[in-house]
Amino acid sequence: MQTPDFKTIAETFKTSPPITLEVDPIYLFVLVGTVQLALRHPGNRGKSAELARQAAISFQQRLGEINPEIAAALEQGWHPEFDVTSKEYDAIEAENEWDDTLYDLPGDAEDCHE
Repeated sequence: MQTPDFKTIAETFKTSPPITLEVDPIYLFVLVGTVQLALRHPGNRGKSAELARQAAISFQQRLGEINPEIAAALEQGWHPEFDVTSKEYDAIEAENEWDDTLYDLPGDAEDCHE
């Protein structure tokens, strides 16, 4: 496999127009949470980490326009004092009626295993 030409890729990023995506809000919510987790790794530093943080914050703000509670929930992900143990999470989950249909999205897990 040939090594990609990162200078050409970087130049493409500078000269290309923004990309418009249409995505279900749950995907952005999960993406922000995943970025938050990745940014906890002590070795995840530098420009790419900062760009990921900026994108996640932008997505969080956009989700907050839909419902401020979503942004508030995501805000907690930036603050370790809101972390819960798996035991605490299980207790929270047991107390709530989770709507499992939330995850029945088109193109979901079944497509990922093909």
